[in-house]
Amino acid sequence: MVTIRQRLLLGVSAAVVWTVIILVMSYVKIGRWLEYHFFPSSGIEDLLWMYGIAAFLWTTTWRLDIHIEKRYIKHYIWLFGLKLGVKKPMGEVEKIFINQQKTNEYVYIPNNLYRNKPLEFSGYEYWAFLKFADGEKIKIKSQRNKGTLIKNLKRYNRILKTVIIDTTTDPPEEVSE
Repeated sequence: MVTIRQRLLLGVSAAVVWTVIILVMSYVKIGRWLEYHFFPSSGIEDLLWMYGIAAFLWTTTWRLDIHIEKRYIKHYIWLFGLKLGVKKPMGEVEKIFINQQKTNEYVYIPNNLYRNKPLEFSGYEYWAFLKFADGEKIKIKSQRNKGTLIKNLKRYNRILKTVIIDTTTDPPEEVSE
């Protein structure tokens, strides 16, 4: 059985190994470009900085920890296994509610067939919020599939023991276990 710490170390190691492989392969490619004068010599440092930033972005995620027993919530950024964030005390949980947001995505295809007009894809994204008795709201999850979001919220609700309200329907209704 793999523990969370082992999984974390494996993930960080894999990210570091892939970053090193990309850097080495890029350095070889840059050397070839410089021989043929396709790439300015001052760009090597810039490219290495860009790969460093890409490695940072590949391994950085936003997360949320809710500890019921210790009664605190922690919003943090997970960066190479470090949890950079602040704990704050948790009030009484009133409910979990679901909202929907319309999303539009545009893809530009440079082709005379489409006359450089964007292709538009629209849909809905469902957001789940945790509402406390003092009125504070915290976004806990978002998902494009409402059924998957509700299934995940039911898992959270086994611990939180509160109600889940679906406000995307008219009138808003309580989600049953």
